[in-house]
Amino acid sequence: MMTYSDLSLIITLVARMQFYVMLLLFCVGCEGARHMVKPESSSIPFGQGATPVKFSDTSSDVRSQARPYILQVGDVIDIKFYRAAELNESVTIRPDGKISLQYVRDVQAAGLEPMELARWLSELYAYELRDPSITVIVREFANQRIYVDGEVRTPKEVPLRGPMTALQALSQAGGCLVTAEVKKVFLVRYHQTKEIREVKQLNLEKVEEDILLEPLDLVYVPRRGISDINLFMEQYIYQNLPSTRNPASFYNFTR
Repeated sequence: MMTYSDLSLIITLVARMQFYVMLLLFCVGCEGARHMVKPESSSIPFGQGATPVKFSDTSSDVRSQARPYILQVGDVIDIKFYRAAELNESVTIRPDGKISLQYVRDVQAAGLEPMELARWLSELYAYELRDPSITVIVREFANQRIYVDGEVRTPKEVPLRGPMTALQALSQAGGCLVTAEVKKVFLVRYHQTKEIREVKQLNLEKVEEDILLEPLDLVYVPRRGISDINLFMEQYIYQNLPSTRNPASFYNFTR
């Protein structure tokens, strides 16, 4: 038979359990409120049911497509020796693509990435220095320009100071004229020796056909009609090819 003291103990235990349950619910509520973040004013929709707009950073897409820099004739580079500062030099890449340094023969630099040249120099100087550590820093860039010609407002040479696409180059030249044939824009790529390396045809009415430019590229916008395309071929293609009217065997033509 339950005594009065047993009944009091049960009532006390039930009261304590109710207290702990209420305390737990209170803590959970406070934790949820702490994680609620007040929305920024710029994210509040202007009207009921407004759909938030997502803006994409196309410049980051362009940067992700950019290729590693390739050293060129005329670039000024610093050669830094970590443990032999007396050998530090600032040199210009010669027209033959080479540089001259102490203790080693002429070294090919044009056509290499700075890190590739640094590794190659480290191998060469390993015969002269113990554990050489060499860094190559580009101080001045040569041939960092592209050309825009044809049916644009201002045909010009455009400095290439960072990633640039064909459409951005046309914008730098003031945009296309109403007579422009933007469906058949020519992109001519040259070697450093000014010889034609490749010719592409771009339909710049389609943004997906826009392309990153390389140093010395020529973007040519023809006039509507076949006559101006023939003029382009005569001026930029045939005159750059040795004694031929069939350019297909000398460069890559892609659409």
